[in-house]
Amino acid sequence: MRSTKMTMALLAFLMLLPRAEAQERIERIGLDDALRRAEENSPGKRRASALVRRAEALAEVSKSFANPALEVTHEDLDGYSESYVTLRQDLSGLWARSARGRSAGYGVREAEASARAVDAALALEVQRAFGEAWAAERTLEEARRIAEVIVSAVERAERRYEEGDLSGMEVRRLRAEGAAYARLLTGMTADMAAKQARLGLLVVPEEPGARLAPSSFPEAVPTVPATVGRSAFGRAEVVAASAALERRRALEGVGASGLFDGTSVLGGLKRQSDGQDGLFLGLSMPLPVADRRAGARSVAVEASRIAEAELDAVRLRTASEAVVAETTLRALLPSAERALAQVRGAAGLLESALASYEEAETSLLELIDAARTELELAIMEAELRRDAWMALYTWEWARGTEPGQEVEDR
Repeated sequence: MRSTKMTMALLAFLMLLPRAEAQERIERIGLDDALRRAEENSPGKRRASALVRRAEALAEVSKSFANPALEVTHEDLDGYSESYVTLRQDLSGLWARSARGRSAGYGVREAEASARAVDAALALEVQRAFGEAWAAERTLEEARRIAEVIVSAVERAERRYEEGDLSGMEVRRLRAEGAAYARLLTGMTADMAAKQARLGLLVVPEEPGARLAPSSFPEAVPTVPATVGRSAFGRAEVVAASAALERRRALEGVGASGLFDGTSVLGGLKRQSDGQDGLFLGLSMPLPVADRRAGARSVAVEASRIAEAELDAVRLRTASEAVVAETTLRALLPSAERALAQVRGAAGLLESALASYEEAETSLLELIDAARTELELAIMEAELRRDAWMALYTWEWARGTEPGQEVEDR
């Protein structure tokens, strides 16, 4: 009897524990708010924004010229002296300025597209974590409700056993079932806490250990959008890879023009102590004898080929992801809607079985089976709703819909 009371006390404690934690630490949050706060707090977003600003700064640098240099020289030669004032301008990069400017412009486009890809990936991760946290809490609530029914059944069975209306074997079987639910609630509570912490890590990464719980989740599964089958918007990853290729191609011209790196012009005024003075001009440029920049041109060309292969790989990957996402969406949403209707149609099975058991119209095994079936149905309902919305979110991401953009006829 002492073991039974300890088991039931543990079960009751586990059923109340999540509620107490929710009152103390867990913040409720909606999906839109979670997406907004995750974007504001994401280290990846800050890094991507910094890379965009750096690319813009490099684009400005590519437009600039080297500063001219001023030289003042005086030579004293035993009563005779010469003085020079020289202005020197380095022309290195003058011929490559246009190519560098185009390359820097494509660099800005690449950085901006990469930042959009980071935003889209973060949004998908938050949506997934949001659905996982909601499903974990939902199934825990249902398991707790079913466990409460089992606790009530055990208490009534104990009284009936003391009155001689129930066999000891049935009481022990119900006790074992109660202990099993106590263990189940322990695992489900830990699973819910982990998934709430995962959501918290994405939304408020500056607060390690913070747990967030979804405030709501759609009751129905989404319908297949009217835009399924139409051309996609274009993934940011493809735009970034395409810009990277154009950036590399623009740099091919820089390699050829590098023959003249080091060219400079100069001019100035010369004055001698005998009263003679005058202007002078000069030109300094390299002679392409030992280095004709063939190696630099080859490096630039191969870099373009690498970027082209990377673009092909990104296109193939994103196209595959889009096909898989659309196929999943088409198959899952209609079947999920039908299955959800069937699951909800079977609600109340446990309460009916418990009433019949009290009237001795059903056996103990039938009661236990009804409880397990009720829990399986609850888990199924949560997973159907979570998976259906996740399929839609994944399809939006795979086809290139930007985070927060509405899908037509959702």
